Amino acid sequence: MNPAVELGRELAGEDGPVRLLVAHADLPALTTDDVAALLAQDASVVVATDRHRSGTNLLLLDPPFSAPSSTGLTSSSASERHEGRARQTFRFRFGTGSLDAHLAEAERAGARAVVVQRPGTATDLDTVDDWGELPAEVRAVVGRHVPGLHGGTTG
Repeated sequence: MNPAVELGRELAGEDGPVRLLVAHADLPALTTDDVAALLAQDASVVVATDRHRSGTNLLLLDPPFSAPSSTGLTSSSASERHEGRARQTFRFRFGTGSLDAHLAEAERAGARAVVVQRPGTATDLDTVDDWGELPAEVRAVVGRHVPGLHGGTTG
C-alpha cells in the first residue's frame, strides 16, 4: 500500500506543494465533520487512528512534509542545512502498528504531529469481526447500500 500512496503523493504534488489527505475506503461511519476535525488541527502531521489506537485510518500532511520522496530533502534554510537539520520527506508507514510508526516518522522528519480519534475515523472494517462491532445504525446504512447484505448482516 505504501508505494501506491507514494504514487498518489507524486501525482498530487506535480504542480507544487499541496496539503495531502490519505483516507481509507473502509470507514463506513466517516462524516464530513470528522474530516473537518482533521483539517482544523494545528499540526503538520495529523494521524486519525483506529479504535484500537494502533493503526492509521486517515493521514494529513502539510507542506513540506507532503512533498514527494523522490525530491530527497525538502527545502530548508541555509542554517538548517549547515547544522544537518534539514527536514526530510515524510515516509508512509501504513501496515501493522502504523500509528506508532507514523508518529516516529513525524519525529524523525521534524514535524509536529497530533493524533485524532473520533467515532467516524476510528471505525474501520479490517476483519469480519469489525462488522459485528459496528454500531447498529452504521450497519443498517451500509446494508442498504451494499448488495448482498440483508438487514445489517451478511447474507
